[in-house]
Amino acid sequence: MFKPECRATAIGSFPHSTAAAAMKCIKEHLSDVPVWPQLPNFSYYESMCPQYSEGLPGVTVDTEARTLRILSGDGLLERVEKFYEKYLSGDTSFFAISNEYAEGLYGFLNDAEIRTVDHWAVKGHTVGPVTWGLTVADENKRASFHNDHLKDCVVKCMARKSEWQIMKLKEINPRVIIFLDEPYLQSIGSAAVALRPEEVAEKLDEVFEAIIDAGGVPGIHICGNSDWGLIAKTKTQIINFDAFEFGSSISLYPKEISEFIERGGVIAWGVVPTSMKVEVETRDSIMAKFNEGIESLEKHGIPRDRLLEQAMITPSCGVGSLPIETAERAISLTAEVSDSLRGIK
Repeated sequence: MFKPECRATAIGSFPHSTAAAAMKCIKEHLSDVPVWPQLPNFSYYESMCPQYSEGLPGVTVDTEARTLRILSGDGLLERVEKFYEKYLSGDTSFFAISNEYAEGLYGFLNDAEIRTVDHWAVKGHTVGPVTWGLTVADENKRASFHNDHLKDCVVKCMARKSEWQIMKLKEINPRVIIFLDEPYLQSIGSAAVALRPEEVAEKLDEVFEAIIDAGGVPGIHICGNSDWGLIAKTKTQIINFDAFEFGSSISLYPKEISEFIERGGVIAWGVVPTSMKVEVETRDSIMAKFNEGIESLEKHGIPRDRLLEQAMITPSCGVGSLPIETAERAISLTAEVSDSLRGIK
């Protein structure tokens, strides 16, 4: 069974302008479960949605205007057909994330220390299909998830990109975690996510199944509140949420979370804030927040030792929007809390 025992990792984005600078922070604080860094301040290509857009039909990226959109005019159906040809051929290289779009990923893959140190696991990430599909629109401002030709392409593209990452990351460590970053799922059931909950779960599961079949461990990161009952019923093996602002929210779904834990699911507690609040928080104050969250689940009969075995510690979100010193404090504090929980001084 997958038991991280409160090991620390991070979400993805870092504010550094070079891969080397971000990797220095990661190697210093996240050696158990290092993560490759997204570098949105280095290039627009490294922003969450553009980074995973290569290969999708009709996509155009303008780095100067910092825009990403779909061209839905003549030729789109032909490009969709070519996409499916590549998908069905099993040509994983077509879905690779190139160096131009992921300086941080290649900095991670080529780092001599990362490749030689014995890590417990390594972590990658892919933007979730719902977030990509509802964020990226065509020239008429119609979201790609509302185009029947494109919706399935988005899901299958994120599945293949996850598989490709697993293949590359397994060169470093056999245990690979892949999070789907799904900020849009804070709004399940609202006009912002005009999809049936069952459809949301179906699309997520298609990507989770691809990750599992490729030998990875699937997780999901939602940086706010969500329908945790729905998420717990998907095939994800890790639920990562903002436990600083919404620490007890997960306990509102005791039956589903209990079943999730019982089948070996892991809760990744995003208990370190990724706002300027982190400047006044300490290890002890964060530990108190964490314990409040654990106790909220204990009250529903979930054993504390089980919760600690099946826990990870993370920041509440990516740190890419913070000043560098503040971001590094958030990562350092994440590691401190993890070490305290694991009895490491």
